[in-house]
Amino acid sequence: MPTVLIIVDSPARKTSKQVTALKQAIASQARDSVVMSAIATEDLATDFMPLGKWGQPTIYCPLTLDLPDNFTFPGDQIYRACRQVEETRTWAAQQFRFQEGEGNYWLPAIATEAGILYGKIIGRDRSTQTYQQPISLPIEQYQSLCHLTERLMDWLEAPPAVYLLKFGLESQKIVFDSLQPFPGESAIASVGVQQPDLFACHWLCLTGQPIPKLEYLGTD
Repeated sequence: MPTVLIIVDSPARKTSKQVTALKQAIASQARDSVVMSAIATEDLATDFMPLGKWGQPTIYCPLTLDLPDNFTFPGDQIYRACRQVEETRTWAAQQFRFQEGEGNYWLPAIATEAGILYGKIIGRDRSTQTYQQPISLPIEQYQSLCHLTERLMDWLEAPPAVYLLKFGLESQKIVFDSLQPFPGESAIASVGVQQPDLFACHWLCLTGQPIPKLEYLGTD
């Protein structure tokens, strides 16, 4: 029976909406029974489990970039790379002439062994701090974001997972922010809107399962 370890940046986040959504997605998509636990990064030193209780490798699902430098797991290199925000911003500015800065939008990129599937844009309402999907953008901007994401993930040698390209818009120009190698807080917007949602897609990617065609409820 596989053990799934969901890693968050603080004890308070062990019961967050993100963790709940990921647990529900794993329960609905897992081919076999699994044991799931959420753990804060500060407890990794004492609870590090290279093997689960039944001798099977632990499947790690970090939902934070704030991981100890000495903590290793499959995919740790992409987490280290995504922590280098200034380096990736400089790369995007040099390669695409994008501005660098903060953003309130996310492009979901679902990296599978067969290629990348792009989801619909997620946005955050600054007044209510709530997330919404889908957000409409001109097709030219959407295609530019997809091209940037593909090039960036190729440069970083990104393994299968769900990624969120964070960006902003200033005077209708793209501002590159950062790349997340997991379904972050904004991915909550996909629950009940996108099928399979981004948490389910992340689990399918991590376990090498195919991703079905993305469908969106209430949209054409």
